[in-house]
Amino acid sequence: MSVSTNAPPALSTDRVVLGIAMMLGFCACAPLLDVAAKLAADEIPVAQITTARFAVQSAIMFPVALLLGFSLRVPRALMVPLIARAVFLIASTYCFVAAIAVMPIADALAIVFVEPFILLLLGRFFFSEPVFSLILTSILFFFFFLIFCIHPSFSA
Repeated sequence: MSVSTNAPPALSTDRVVLGIAMMLGFCACAPLLDVAAKLAADEIPVAQITTARFAVQSAIMFPVALLLGFSLRVPRALMVPLIARAVFLIASTYCFVAAIAVMPIADALAIVFVEPFILLLLGRFFFSEPVFSLILTSILFFFFFLIFCIHPSFSA
């Protein structure tokens, strides 16, 4: 008995080209945003910089979301996790802006690259995610170069 292969192909919802374009836009804008925050931190309070950052991002992304046809309705069941995510995002942005106000941007960004380790540990202990040896080896290899990037001499 054979299986019919005349079924129509599944419609893809992936927009790879659009995703690539947006990622390139992010890669071009993010460093400029960090530099602007560092320059502004000499004169403007960190909370005001963080608020302005989210206000501008919202003003830019709202029309983009509408143009892409995203629904702005949020199911009630997702409100608490979304609010928690927003609070953590605002807190982490505030901490990052406060950090770059008092230290070099390169050092702060190198420290930010520790995030994969934190996510790996959180996923393992809170969600029982498997940690494969290849992933662990890759992250440890990355960590070695991260330490070298933060402190380039072995004496330090």
